[in-house]
Amino acid sequence: MIDPDRFIKFLISKNISCFYGVPDSLLKPFCRELLDLPKDIHQITTNEANAISSSIGNYLATSKMACAYFQNSGLGNT
Repeated sequence: MIDPDRFIKFLISKNISCFYGVPDSLLKPFCRELLDLPKDIHQITTNEANAISSSIGNYLATSKMACAYFQNSGLGNT
């Protein structure tokens, strides 16, 4: 399994500026690490579509990529 802390640090090193998503029990270790980030970097969204739209809005405003995370069943909701 990928170490969530190392994975988040890797994403940040690749200029991922923000994280938006829907917490899930399958993503628990990843979400736990994200909770340690400042609120301007990590935002919990109410649904998957909000995570995608927030990521797009972040890119349009800053020209920096963001990470949208959710479980695979959320793909249909987007």
